[in-house]
Amino acid sequence: MFRRQTTTLLNGPRWFSHSSGLRISSNAVIRGAAVATYIAAAVATSITVQQVAVGPLHNDPSPSVPASAVSSKINPGEKRVVGGDGEELRLFVWGSNRSRIISPDSSDAMQIRTPAVASFLQDVALRDLAVHATHAVCVDGRGDVYQWGDGFFDQKSASDDRKPVLTLQGKNITRVQVTESRIFALSASGKVYVISSEAAQQKPNLGAVTPSSASWWGTGWFWGGETGVQHFEIEPAQQLAWREKIISISAGRDHLLAVTSSGRTFVHPFSKDANTHGQLGFRKFDIPDPSCSTLASRLHVELTPRAVADPYAKNSRYARESPSGSPAAAALLPVSENLMNLDDRNLKFSDRLFEVPALRGVHVIQIAAGSRSSFVRTDTGSVLGWGAKTT
Repeated sequence: MFRRQTTTLLNGPRWFSHSSGLRISSNAVIRGAAVATYIAAAVATSITVQQVAVGPLHNDPSPSVPASAVSSKINPGEKRVVGGDGEELRLFVWGSNRSRIISPDSSDAMQIRTPAVASFLQDVALRDLAVHATHAVCVDGRGDVYQWGDGFFDQKSASDDRKPVLTLQGKNITRVQVTESRIFALSASGKVYVISSEAAQQKPNLGAVTPSSASWWGTGWFWGGETGVQHFEIEPAQQLAWREKIISISAGRDHLLAVTSSGRTFVHPFSKDANTHGQLGFRKFDIPDPSCSTLASRLHVELTPRAVADPYAKNSRYARESPSGSPAAAALLPVSENLMNLDDRNLKFSDRLFEVPALRGVHVIQIAAGSRSSFVRTDTGSVLGWGAKTT
């Protein structure tokens, strides 16, 4: 990870707190004469970022810093001071270390009951940080992505080296969102990438044929331009306007929200459970046909909310027969028949973002995705929600 370029401090402290999923963001330059604090909580893990500066604050890395410096970025116990005035950047953590997220080199039984400095991220400039129950991800000042935690590494591995590992490099990432199975990353240019949350699933298949026309298929590992991590780009199904780009993302348990610079709202379903409570805002969409090798072949699928497929599921006293034998009821199955045998754990299960039909023409400036719900804030100050418990 890299040190930061100089920015003039402003007088007066500023505090920020974000609770969209399990993440904290320092996307913009942090300014404060004393402290700027960011908080993220994940199950039994709590992480706070505290910035203490007495002189110039470096937020982004200098272009002169070589990429090879990444491998030597983390050294527990080494105290690094940037600038002539003793300015430091520290990450304060506390809580349970059950998945070795807040202290990778310590025992998973350790409990940190008072805020302590995370030495493995001492004086590292972070653009973003997201924490899950068993794994974590961060973006350094250069825009490279690092992952760590027992959920990321093989838990059965005998290796004790659990420090953050560089997984996505050279994409100029500004924001990340974490889910149980996937990491979503937004670049400064508005591109959305997805990588696996598990190291074992990130290895590229050297025997697979890479479609030359697939912009969402990461092939930098083959040409030596990137780390050998399999990643894909998720593109909007509807065409964006000139100079329009995605500026923010927010992940739920099974779906991803995105908003563009023009205020358009998109949703990406990455699981068969992505619309159990209507959190997508639509039912029908298309995915790549896994039975065909060409990208032009699409599979039209449907995810029906449970309340629509079976509105009396919680009201009936008696067990009812499955509607699968009825042709008329088959259309109301929560998952369409052509999705039944597909593996949604594959990163290539879905490769597109779809615009929410009901929000066309509505200018959205903020998004937030819950586990089974979606929320947006419009430019008029109205908050709109759909999905579970939004009424």
